[in-house]
Amino acid sequence: MQVTDIHYGESEEKDTNSTKLLNQLMKEVKPDMVALTGDALTGYEWDGKNQTFYYDHWRHWSGVFNDTKIPYAYTNGNHDTQADLNINEIMELDRTHEMAIAREQFHPDYPIDHLEMLQSHKFNFSQGNYFIRVYSSLEDENEKSPVSMILWFFDSGRDGCEELPEKESWGCITSVEVDW
Repeated sequence: MQVTDIHYGESEEKDTNSTKLLNQLMKEVKPDMVALTGDALTGYEWDGKNQTFYYDHWRHWSGVFNDTKIPYAYTNGNHDTQADLNINEIMELDRTHEMAIAREQFHPDYPIDHLEMLQSHKFNFSQGNYFIRVYSSLEDENEKSPVSMILWFFDSGRDGCEELPEKESWGCITSVEVDW
C-alpha cells in the first residue's frame, strides 16, 4: 500500500483523523508493507522554537506501525525538511523504528554497499534515496528466492530543481539520481 501527504503537524484534529484513517486502512487492507512517499510532516507549521517538532510528529504517525506491526518504507517530500531536522537527521531517526524497512537498507551485510556509495558520491546524495528488493514468495529449498521487483525511493528535495533558483522551485529528481 502507498500513502502520501499525510501532513502531520497542521493541527491536533487533523493528526488524530490521519491516525484513525491509517489504522482503518491497516485493518481493512492488511498490507504486507506500506510505502510512505513524502510529506508525512507539514514542516512549514514549525514555529522555529520547538526542537522536538519533527520527532514528536514522527512518533505520532510512526506509532501506527508499532501498533499494527506492519513494516513501512519512508522517503521525504518537500515539506518534511522544513522543520527542525534535515534530511539525513530524519532518515537516521526513521531507521531507529523497529518497523522501518529503511533501517535494513544500510546494514553492512546488504548485498550492494549502498551506504558506501552514498558516502563516496561527489554530490549531496540524500539518504532518502534507496531501493528495496522484493523477493518472490515462491521458494525453492535449494536456492535463494529470486528478486521479483525493486522498489525505488527518491527524495526529490525541498527546493532548487537543477538550474532553477531555490526560492523559485520545489525540488526534483536530478541527473544525480538518474545516473545512480
